Amino acid sequence: MTQTHAYVKEYRIPGQDAICLSVQAGDRVQVASVDGCQGCEVFFASDNGYRLPVSDAVTVGPANGTLNLMAANGQASNRLKARFQNWQVKEAALSDAYTFTAQALPDISPEQDVTLVVVAAGDNMAVDAHQPTTELKVVHYAQAPVDLPEPLAEPVQEIRVPHSSARTYEVKAGQWIQIIDVQGKQSSDFIAFDKAALEAGQEKMIDGTATRTNMGLSLPQPGLFPSLWTKTSRPCWKWFRIRSVVMTASCSPAVRNFMKTRGILVTSVVPRTSTTL
Repeated sequence: MTQTHAYVKEYRIPGQDAICLSVQAGDRVQVASVDGCQGCEVFFASDNGYRLPVSDAVTVGPANGTLNLMAANGQASNRLKARFQNWQVKEAALSDAYTFTAQALPDISPEQDVTLVVVAAGDNMAVDAHQPTTELKVVHYAQAPVDLPEPLAEPVQEIRVPHSSARTYEVKAGQWIQIIDVQGKQSSDFIAFDKAALEAGQEKMIDGTATRTNMGLSLPQPGLFPSLWTKTSRPCWKWFRIRSVVMTASCSPAVRNFMKTRGILVTSVVPRTSTTL
């Protein structure tokens, strides 16, 4: 089916996590399972009287998968409770949900504005089991610009970077940076310098060779080996969440034209706790 919506935004929902979307009348939301095995539960953040037209393959009632996950102890349960509190999800919403199997995931086009919650629900997997809760992909086709994702912590500075341009900003030790693609399909070059060294006339920046030597990886990832290193073999940055990264030369004008640049938003954030990101 040909899409006529002007704005398209893609989201990734890790297993045992959720997403909240503000969907306007006439928008379209499609949910897909990355591995073909993950179902989902969908409900409205507040009761507005609207009901989704569904087939017989969809179960309407309590969001049992979500409720079981919240009742379990652990990091996933605490994260989901915190998200629902932040989204102001009412308890009654969980008793009036739509449960979709992996073979019949939703394609939603609401007739009125709604606040939609999609949950990749699933129980904690036992060590001898073979069915983990896996990732969902959500695509939001909108007629108006889609709201930016919520900041990962309280922002101390926001910088809008127009396309085909650059901005400089200072980040103190212990602060985090969140880079957001505001319209879709925008890549960005990230270059970081040691501020003290720069003031002394020395350029100490992220170095691919030093990073690969110390981390044992060409492309560091969040987890055990997240650090980026300078050529003097000192760690300067850590990845906490990332979709894709390539350590290479900056994009050329021809590459930027090919990518149809649209601009990004950089948000500097200070962590509230050590586990926010």
